[in-house]
Amino acid sequence: RLEYPTTPRHRIPTSLSASPISPRQAKPTNWVTPHRIAIQRPLESLPSRALPNPLRRPSEPPPAAAAAAAPEMVYIGAHGVETLKRYRYSGQDHSVVAKYVLQPFWSRCVTLFPLWMPPNMITLMGFMFLLTSSLLSYIYSPHLDTAPPRWVHLAHGILLFLYQTFDAVDGKQARRTSSSSPLGELFDHGCDALACAFEALALGSTLMCGRLTFCYWVVAAVPFYLATWEHYFTNTLILPVINGPTEGLMLIYVSHLFTFFTGAEWWAQDFRKSLPLISLVPLPFVPEIPLYVIVLILMIMFAVIPTVGSNIGNVQKVVDARKGSMELALAMLLPFIALLAGVAVWVLSLSFRYHEEPATSACDWNWFCFWIFGWKDDTCSFV
Repeated sequence: RLEYPTTPRHRIPTSLSASPISPRQAKPTNWVTPHRIAIQRPLESLPSRALPNPLRRPSEPPPAAAAAAAPEMVYIGAHGVETLKRYRYSGQDHSVVAKYVLQPFWSRCVTLFPLWMPPNMITLMGFMFLLTSSLLSYIYSPHLDTAPPRWVHLAHGILLFLYQTFDAVDGKQARRTSSSSPLGELFDHGCDALACAFEALALGSTLMCGRLTFCYWVVAAVPFYLATWEHYFTNTLILPVINGPTEGLMLIYVSHLFTFFTGAEWWAQDFRKSLPLISLVPLPFVPEIPLYVIVLILMIMFAVIPTVGSNIGNVQKVVDARKGSMELALAMLLPFIALLAGVAVWVLSLSFRYHEEPATSACDWNWFCFWIFGWKDDTCSFV
């Protein structure tokens, strides 16, 4: 910028000041000699702390001082924040079905989603499928002990298949768009944790198992929690050859589709009637057992127990290699055990109420939904 002296002796001519040429473009005449030529940096090049903020009140401290005075986050801590930035997901899926059947299918499905769609949106859409499935269970089988219309079982199977597909595609979309983040994995696993409960409600509606649905939720929640516990120590989510997210979900939505043809009563009757070949074997000392109880026992024996044993064994190897304490590692499971115990007490209390007050026990499911979701059924007097 050209700065001209303001003294009367060196006043700028009127013709120059009145001309449309700006002072930046004007050249000084022979008789006008500026005292100095000051070259100033543009405003954008100045450091941000040197620029005044017109939106901040004079009494407010500058942003740097406010940040220094703000309390430090102690829930995660500085070390945890830095570790979270360096976190990278690592997983191994040894399932043969996933490798040769589902993975190629999921790779084709991810191309159907636009690049602008965030992976968390795909995760949320998949979770909404399960939420819709549990809502159908509440509408058509509120106590989980009556047979809903057969099309509901078909809807359960399709919605669960869509959930499994979207749950697998969201990670591929994140890698496809280079938007993987620890927050995305946290949101994904959070939805998966809730999915254990919502799918247990849908399965309880299909099997007509009533309050025994709690046991099916435990069967789903225990392997999920222990797999996450193992991931904490090994830094890798290891899925065995037969695992819940692949073969387990496949068996469940195949059961939903099978019930569409047979009806839910097929699971609630004595296993000898549902499986005629077993009735050929004389079992005089075996009482009548519903088929869904047999299914629950088989799931615990051949799915839950081997998976839990594998998780504990893998953690034991890591703890021994680090010369740590296995007791402290197992102590991390205490909050989950307390959760299971609390829910079990709640379910047992409902059973006692059933024997003492049969008239009001029919509204237990509505009572639960009223407190959790805000749903209300006017037929329940105590609600």
